[in-house]
Amino acid sequence: AVLLTLLVGACASSPKMEVSPTGTVIPAKRNTGGYAAGIGAKTYPEVEVRMRNFSDRTVAVPYLRISFDKKAGATASDSRGFGSQNVSSTHHVNAKLVGLTDGVFDRITDAVYTDLVAQLMAAGFRVVLASELKTRGPLAGKRPSKPGNGGKSAVRYGGTGHASNSRAAIKLMKEFQAAVLDVRYALDFAAVGAESRAYGSGVKGSTSRVGQVAHALGYWMVIGTDTSGCSPIVTTAACASGGRLDLGQYTYSTTPFATVAERTQGWANLISGLLGGASMNSYEFIADDAKYEKAAVEALREANRRLVERLKAS
Repeated sequence: AVLLTLLVGACASSPKMEVSPTGTVIPAKRNTGGYAAGIGAKTYPEVEVRMRNFSDRTVAVPYLRISFDKKAGATASDSRGFGSQNVSSTHHVNAKLVGLTDGVFDRITDAVYTDLVAQLMAAGFRVVLASELKTRGPLAGKRPSKPGNGGKSAVRYGGTGHASNSRAAIKLMKEFQAAVLDVRYALDFAAVGAESRAYGSGVKGSTSRVGQVAHALGYWMVIGTDTSGCSPIVTTAACASGGRLDLGQYTYSTTPFATVAERTQGWANLISGLLGGASMNSYEFIADDAKYEKAAVEALREANRRLVERLKAS
């Protein structure tokens, strides 16, 4: 099953997850929050633009960083009554992405970088290629940054293979007379929801909802060649033209890529419940390399499209 719902204890409602025709979850719209009744909440735009004096049409993309999340979770709490009559309930939902080989992260990063260069060129930008950036300037002769393979996420670097460095970016901008794009994305694999209810008289209820969806957020730092706002002696990223473009809403794919399996330890929840503790449901998303790669590239290609479009309009 792609979308799983589990009720523990008394029946309880849970925030609905919209499901696509393929069975994947459609990410909920992101908003600024607001009061409990929703007063004051505002939906983020697809792209938030904070740019100034940008007119460059030659760009370099030495830095592309993608963080591939491998763990997700949600927690909900509730309480009813006072003093000795108080009943509290806490519920945790955990999800883990498993089954992928390390090579899939490298292939996705390479594909996303190649797509970004192609989209920039199609939008009318001249792109200083990564191969040229390695020939001279601050990145010449340097070894790429090591990839990260932590328990929570895997991190890969595209382009020249280096992590971001603002000083090096300024030097690259001057060396190649090109605006420097520092591209950073985070790709998640699941939508996770938890709800907990304390009904009084010792009765508790909780709901878990999990669904698969490759979805991305991220931002670009843009360092332009117009440094008229800088000191004659010192040039920094903060005073150069350009600024920042943020994805305000998720980009996502409707391609399924995993089998979702519950790994909840019922005995642990039973003991925790008897002791008045929290309940927990755990899931594994057992992914297929080729399907995950397809879903990830689709989500990140849309991120490229949105941000290239806004950069062109700057």
